Amino acid sequence: MRQRASRRRRFTVVTLGVLIAGVGIGCTQPVEQPIGFGPSDVVKMEVYLYPYGASGDAAAQYLEVEDKRDIAQWVRFFDYLPIVAAEFAENTLVGQEVVGLRFHLHEGDSFEISQVFIGGESVLIVQADESRWVSRYGSPLASLPDALSVDVSEAPRIGTP
Repeated sequence: MRQRASRRRRFTVVTLGVLIAGVGIGCTQPVEQPIGFGPSDVVKMEVYLYPYGASGDAAAQYLEVEDKRDIAQWVRFFDYLPIVAAEFAENTLVGQEVVGLRFHLHEGDSFEISQVFIGGESVLIVQADESRWVSRYGSPLASLPDALSVDVSEAPRIGTP
């Protein structure tokens, strides 16, 4: 019974997400690209907030998350996020807000993914392999509560296209 309800909820969430995302993204149909692990595989998560293109002695806000409920929300968000392949010119990205995430997995590996918020209209998703996707989902964070300040070089890196 629980599995059926879960499947139904996933179908509803995915269907609504695809319909809503398709309105603003254009003719290309959004797809899901699962991140390849579940919430129970994650030990902790690091969240970084910084402007795109920051380098040198620039600072990033940093927060470590170990609460399993928060981790589960982030993992599910990326697992079910409707996305389409995308490219953006470098000059449109510089200075835009980046939320960089690093998931630390039980077996010692980590997975990095970043969101670049572009003018409040699009969210560029960049994975560690430099694949780039766009979505309309996600909201920029004004700040991270109780965040530490760390060197931006510690954040998940986004290479230039």
